[in-house]
Amino acid sequence: MFHNHGPAGTAMSKQSSTQVLHQHVVYWDPDNDGIIWPQDTYKGIRAWGWSIPLTFLAAYIIHVGLSYSTVPGFLPDPFFRIWIHRSHKSKHGSDSMSFDNEGRFRPQNFEDFFSKYDRDNKGGLDASDLFRAWRGQMMFADLFGASAAAFECESYIQVFHGRTSSVLMLRVQGSRRICCCGRTMASFARKMLAACSMAASSRTKPTSISEDARGWA
Repeated sequence: MFHNHGPAGTAMSKQSSTQVLHQHVVYWDPDNDGIIWPQDTYKGIRAWGWSIPLTFLAAYIIHVGLSYSTVPGFLPDPFFRIWIHRSHKSKHGSDSMSFDNEGRFRPQNFEDFFSKYDRDNKGGLDASDLFRAWRGQMMFADLFGASAAAFECESYIQVFHGRTSSVLMLRVQGSRRICCCGRTMASFARKMLAACSMAASSRTKPTSISEDARGWA
């Protein structure tokens, strides 16, 4: 288990020893050792029900693109691992700006992002909203950041395709929460497996994720 004292200027919560951004990616670290191996990412994505080729491609892109920026040294890691305590170093541009460069969550930016791109005030973003958001947040000459944001948007669409028209944000007991935080992603994976099992037995596909989402943390 790694120990993190937080970025400069951050008062760490008594309930947690990690940054919000670090909590955002703990789903990918099942053994809780602070390091995300490519096989961890592969297993995490496969749990969503993605095909083997698509899962392999996604894991490859993630680790090749993000590993070096998180390495606690100068030499690249031959295994393309990602160090969670340095995950804020892999933050790219052209994103929602909901996290700062040291991994601290900025709730006002998060709220502003959805207020700006949620056209119908439905409490979330659908595929067309995501495309508008991608175009709207794109920064000049930021090829890597724009490409990474496009990959992330497509990933969200793939995860939620066919289950709901509104993604990324849920209203739970009057508050807004990010659907892809670590605990929620694990919960989603479990519910996906259960839903797929039920669908296979009844030969029907679930039409909504709303009921599954009620118990998400």
